[in-house]
Amino acid sequence: MEIIEFNLWWETGAIDRVTSSMKRRDMFPELKESLEARFIKK
Repeated sequence: MEIIEFNLWWETGAIDRVTSSMKRRDMFPELKESLEARFIKK
């Protein structure tokens, strides 16, 4: 299966209802900050 099939919004620009209803995990902000530092400490 191609990666586009898992990420249809890349082609359509629209996110389906199921995907848009997903909640971000509690650690998301901390992980996002760690990406810039190129390591994750936890």
